[in-house]
Amino acid sequence: WKRADPAQLPLGVSAFHGRERELTAIDAALDTRRICVISGTAGVGKTALALHWAHEHRDHFPDGQLYVDLRGFSIDTPAQPRDTLAAFLRAFGLTGVGVPGDLDERAARLRSILADRRVLIVLDNAASVEQVRPLLPGTPGCAVLVTSRESIGELAIREGAHRIELDRLSEDDSVTLLSNLLGDATYADPGSVRTLAARCAYLPLALCIAAEQVRAMPARSVRDLVEEIDDEASRLDAFGTDTDVRAVFSWSYRALSADAATLFRQIGTITGRDIDEHALIAMSGLTPRTVRRAALALVRAHLIDESPGHRYSQHDLLHVYACELSEDLDTSAERAASQARLAAYYAYAAGQAADHIEPHTAATRPQLPKPPTAVPTFAGYDDALAWLETERANILATAFAVDGEVWPHLGDLSALLDLFLWNSGHAADALMLETAARDATRRRGDITRQATAERAIAISWSRLGRLDKAAEHQQRALELYRSSSNEAGEATILNNMAVSAYLRGYARDAVPLLRQCLATLRRLGDNARAATALSNLSTMQRTLKQYGDARTSAQEALDLARAHDFRRSEAYALQNLAEIARGTREYDDAWRYADEALELSTTSNLAQARGETLGTLGALHTEFGRLDEAVALHDQEIAIAEATEDPGLRADALLGLGRAHLRAEQIGVALVRLNEALQVALAHDLGGYSAHAYLML
Repeated sequence: WKRADPAQLPLGVSAFHGRERELTAIDAALDTRRICVISGTAGVGKTALALHWAHEHRDHFPDGQLYVDLRGFSIDTPAQPRDTLAAFLRAFGLTGVGVPGDLDERAARLRSILADRRVLIVLDNAASVEQVRPLLPGTPGCAVLVTSRESIGELAIREGAHRIELDRLSEDDSVTLLSNLLGDATYADPGSVRTLAARCAYLPLALCIAAEQVRAMPARSVRDLVEEIDDEASRLDAFGTDTDVRAVFSWSYRALSADAATLFRQIGTITGRDIDEHALIAMSGLTPRTVRRAALALVRAHLIDESPGHRYSQHDLLHVYACELSEDLDTSAERAASQARLAAYYAYAAGQAADHIEPHTAATRPQLPKPPTAVPTFAGYDDALAWLETERANILATAFAVDGEVWPHLGDLSALLDLFLWNSGHAADALMLETAARDATRRRGDITRQATAERAIAISWSRLGRLDKAAEHQQRALELYRSSSNEAGEATILNNMAVSAYLRGYARDAVPLLRQCLATLRRLGDNARAATALSNLSTMQRTLKQYGDARTSAQEALDLARAHDFRRSEAYALQNLAEIARGTREYDDAWRYADEALELSTTSNLAQARGETLGTLGALHTEFGRLDEAVALHDQEIAIAEATEDPGLRADALLGLGRAHLRAEQIGVALVRLNEALQVALAHDLGGYSAHAYLML
């Protein structure tokens, strides 16, 4: 981990005016209480105020500035604290599953990083205290600015936050702001400028949009434009108390060029959080030059915001308006086409990223047509992984929003993302995507892809601890593969069935399934899946204490994995070799293999492999009497189990904790942990783990 000092503040508002009393209040609040909540209605300038203060005081925070839009009042899904914490930790230089999985562990890690630093944290658009509290530092050296449409009173009660209720600008301040923006036009007709300020409801967002449109149409007077807004307001349906504000939006939209108006409407179709330039170009169907020009026009008109890295987002009010336009009957075909183009872009780019993360699956992955626009280029594994983590929410949101009849590649997208989602601990996301893909392929009568989707659903259910559900989908997939004479598919299902048998406590029954699977895969020359099956076979054999056979299988899996850069298989083979060496009391080898497995699974973002290796290391520390270290490692294993919703990993960690406490003669604590492990195992039909729990109890 290399120390990094983030500088995440977006650009401030250049035409900021007034708010002297509020700026002074923030000074006082953050000098004493260290947390300040700025609340007020939509468009009143909360973000502008927070960013203006932040930029003016950034020298007071030499160790960095963090910023996040929590999207608390957006039509999109609000940001989850767990995801925000991960982003903050990555901003400080943590990578892969070096970022803890559990919410509390992530929050604790952030507090540890911030403990000796002076960092400013800006939490924009918070909806509730639950979004904010996990993100707070634990020491007074840092300061936190929160903006929200709610007062979030709980922060004042428990954390002592200072609250500032931000009202609309006064009439005089609104006129002054417009005057600063309009220049000479103000002096020609000050009365109309005052009327224009009123039509904008004294909201800074609307004032900036209106001023930009006045500047863009010098041939018309301010009075002419006020009259146009009045006409527009009478045309529109009621918009609560902000009919005039909506009229300003509509008037500004109607003044756009055709390309900029199209792009604005298309942004209303986005269901993700923000969008980068590559995706914006792909979605639009326009040339890169046209998109850049249209995007610049929208930025200048204050209809979208640009952040570093050419990423674009939109104020909530404007996004609602753009969404209304995109849902208009006249643009429904345009909406469907733009969503299909965006989905096709994301799917192809995800495939390019997968080429770097999972090169061993390239031959069996769907090959999608290259979109007509440019896609990101990736320098290697880490670069591709970072892109997938950044865009995961956008990719999934787009996949679920797109019309399957317009874009038929949902099943392909699932096949491209499954391994990434499983390895990164997003099994629930994988399950939703796979179910949608299964339904789409079933409608089209594509038996092979339907079988693949059923198999993927089975794996996700297995990882989520529902072996009963997994068995149903395994059987369906097996029947479909056999009906289409797909030997490779049938072999993979046998591998999955073997793993399920092992988890239920029937390792001996799993061995012949894996041998049958391996025979097919070797005949087909499928080295990637053969490495996985060999690693699984090694697990069964060491469970049966057939250590010689287990070592042979694990070593063969390791050799295959290293020869073909199969990182996941390599990590599991190393972990197996560590467990085999522990079983035969060859401790030097056990430590060496376990350390290699932990390093590989951490740097490669293999969440569950890392969790299992932490369990192995915890067991080794227990055997050497280093019980504090053992407990800490098993606690980390539990955190990953909770983050990935993996009951098998949780049961293993609880057993490890029970073993450690027994060794320390802490009988009461040990019994609690072992009973917890037993309950988890019984609830999920994990016979092997329940048997271990019964033995130790």
